[in-house]
Amino acid sequence: MTVRTVDSKLTTTRDQKATQYPERRLCAQMVERLAGIDRGDAIFVTKGTLWVTQEGDPQDYVLSEGEHFVANRHGSVVVEALTDASMRTSRN
Repeated sequence: MTVRTVDSKLTTTRDQKATQYPERRLCAQMVERLAGIDRGDAIFVTKGTLWVTQEGDPQDYVLSEGEHFVANRHGSVVVEALTDASMRTSRN
């Protein structure tokens, strides 16, 4: 399994209170490590199903299209696509 690390600190959008980033597509079984996640940052599932785990959080989350995850602490988040999926991240 290959894990790709993605810097979650991308270009900001000035017109929005929370910064939203472009949608990312993941093929089934693709894994991404989102570095630099802060409390309140969110992952929105726009297509498919994702497995999400956060550094220091004993709970794992399975999210389907239309659902979201909000980080409850600073650290890394690992996302695995259980099906072909798309996600969008947001920073608060």
